[in-house]
Amino acid sequence: MRQSGWICLIAIQAGLWCVSGSCLAVDQSQGRALHDEDCLVCHDSSVYTRETRRMQSLQELTARVDMCRQDVGAEWNEGELDAVVSYLNSAFYKFEKAAPAAP
Repeated sequence: MRQSGWICLIAIQAGLWCVSGSCLAVDQSQGRALHDEDCLVCHDSSVYTRETRRMQSLQELTARVDMCRQDVGAEWNEGELDAVVSYLNSAFYKFEKAAPAAP
């Protein structure tokens, strides 16, 4: 296979990883802006730092953010949801991210 063929194959592979939600390049500044606009309508950030916080994994955090998004009627796309989750995880929760799935 020619070099350009390999480059295309690698680009397609990388694109599939990003589509599957494994891409780590998420805009946390966008996540913070969406969070501040929509989430702080119901609560302040102390819910993330209290000793009795409910989230114990990244999956639980994602599910909770999606539920809250629906409750407030925020019309985020999947990338925006990922950005908010990434912001919250980075700023407050520090859950380990799952490794990308093998191709």
